[in-house]
Order: sequence, then structure tokens, then C-alpha cells
Amino acid sequence: MAKKKHRKLLKRTRVQRRNKK
Repeated sequence: MAKKKHRKLLKRTRVQRRNKK
């Protein structure tokens, strides 16, 4: 569960960074 949540957070961060660029 924690692993899945961490993976989602990482993906969201990647999307946010891409959107900012």
C-alpha cells in the first residue's frame, strides 16, 4: 500500500514538473 502511494506521488510530481516546463 505504501509502495503504491509512493509510486503515485512520484508520477504526480513528474507530471507537475512536465506541466511547468
